[in-house]
This record gives sequence, structure tokens and C-alpha cells, in this order.
Amino acid sequence: MYMAEVYPNSLDELEKNIDALISLSENQKEQIERLIEENSNARNEILRSHAEIMELQKKYDSLKIAKASISLNKGDVKEAQKALSEIIEEINNCIAQLEQNEPASETI
Repeated sequence: MYMAEVYPNSLDELEKNIDALISLSENQKEQIERLIEENSNARNEILRSHAEIMELQKKYDSLKIAKASISLNKGDVKEAQKALSEIIEEINNCIAQLEQNEPASETI
């Protein structure tokens, strides 16, 4: 007797299980590809947002410097010095934050 004759249902079940596993594996591969693409898109969005934040920070700093210049032109030297000191302090804080975040940004 052949094994196929003795266990015909078992072989059919095994074949069905193998087909199901192959199908499941293909679905998982597709899901992984979608997730990789979503991850890449999210990382790109983070990079774009970071660049936009940096650009807005530059504009903000320029406006603060312009405001300090206007104060200086009006003869309010102490106010201008105070404004410049605040700007320098904020720049130092930004640099410190960038240095803290530097290793994380390399992984993006």
C-alpha cells in the first residue's frame, strides 16, 4: 500500500495548510512593504517639518534683530542690549537642544 492510499485526507489537509501558509506569508510580505513605505514617508515628513521649523526660527530671529535695531535707532540702547542678550540666550538654548538631538537626527 502506498501512503497516499492510506492517508488521502491527511495529504489533502497538508496541502491546504501549506497553501494557507504560503498565502499568509505573501500577505505578511505585502504588509511589511506597506509599513516600510509608510515609515519612509513619515521620516521624510519629519525631515521636511524640521527644515521648516529651522527656516521659521531663522525668520523669527531676523525679526527680533530687526526689532532690536529699531529700538537702537530710537535711542533706547539699554532696551536694544537687553533684546540682543535675550536673542543670544535663545540661540545658545537652541544650540544646546540641537546638540542633544544630534544623535537622534542621524538615524532619521
